[in-house]
Amino acid sequence: MKALEAAKGVEAQGEDLFIRYHFAILEALFVDNLDISDLQILLDLAASVGADRDRLSEELKAGYLRQAIRAEHDQAVKQFRIHSVPTVVFGGRRLVVGAVPREVYKRTIDDLLAEARET
Repeated sequence: MKALEAAKGVEAQGEDLFIRYHFAILEALFVDNLDISDLQILLDLAASVGADRDRLSEELKAGYLRQAIRAEHDQAVKQFRIHSVPTVVFGGRRLVVGAVPREVYKRTIDDLLAEARET
């Protein structure tokens, strides 16, 4: 949950920073085998992509980022009935649930593009 909160805080600092931070977290977890629930690691990663470390630290301490994450989760469950990770929502209406082959994503995108051409 702490990594989600931190990502939410970095997102407020800019979309470009958020994208870089997102990939930094993934690399820290899957390549460097770091504990992304560790606050210092999350703050170091934020600083490494150019985010304001002190601002993020204060926002995490305040606790409102956790509330924002919970609200987004509740909305996803209510609106899309999402209960699994990963779940990807395409076009606000098509769901791909679970760890699926790349071809499933490609087929879903191709189907949505074909539908868009028909309208």
